[in-house]
Amino acid sequence: MKAGKHVYREKPIGTTPAQIRELLKTAKASKKVFMPEQQLRSMIQLGDAVRRIREGSIGDLLFVKAQRHASADLPYDGASGDWYYNYQKWGGYLVELPVRNLDLCNKVIGEHPTRAAGFGGINMHKDEPKACVIYDHQSITYD
Repeated sequence: MKAGKHVYREKPIGTTPAQIRELLKTAKASKKVFMPEQQLRSMIQLGDAVRRIREGSIGDLLFVKAQRHASADLPYDGASGDWYYNYQKWGGYLVELPVRNLDLCNKVIGEHPTRAAGFGGINMHKDEPKACVIYDHQSITYD
C-alpha cells in the first residue's frame, strides 16, 4: 500500500494488536483498496451451503460445530520448522488453521462470538523440537 498498490491479504493480517493497528493506519492513509479475506469465504460450494442453511433449508439452527484433525505436524527440522514451532513468528496454530473454521461458523450464524472457553496442551512435542511452545491439541467453545 505504501508503494501505491491495492492489497488482498489472506489471514492473518497481523499477529499482535499493534501490527494490526499499524496496517489499518497504513491502509487508511494510502487510499488504496485493502481487502482482508479468509479462503473458505471464497469457495462457491461453501457459500451455497451457507446460503441454504441461513434460508432455513435444514430447519432451525441450534449450534454449529467445526473440527480440524491432523495426524502429524510439519517436521521440526524441515524448511518450515523455524516458524511453525514458534508462535511468535506466525501467531500460533489457531491463527493459522482453525481460524478459517471459526470464520465460516461466524458466517453461517451471521454473528461473532461473545465469550470463549478453551484448553489445550503439548503432548506430541514435549521436548522435540527444543523449546516448542505451540499446543498440539486444543478445544475451544464459543458463545
